[in-house]
Amino acid sequence: MSDNADDDYNYFELKYLEEINELFIGFREKNQYLGINLFCHRDDDFMDLFDMIYENIEILKDEDEINENELNEEENNSML
Repeated sequence: MSDNADDDYNYFELKYLEEINELFIGFREKNQYLGINLFCHRDDDFMDLFDMIYENIEILKDEDEINENELNEEENNSML
């Protein structure tokens, strides 16, 4: 992974890890009641769900963050 991809993954993990774990627990509880066989194997854990969600989303940068990054790049380029 590139540095930018690592940063995105770390950002996503910090922001959504707890919510995805709660979602995973909810799936397990519903699975027992409905028999849907979702994340029901002994070796399944919430990181499987976390990785699946991360791989299927697009991280959109906040406009303020984009502007800040552009300003930093311009500042760095002006120093050269």
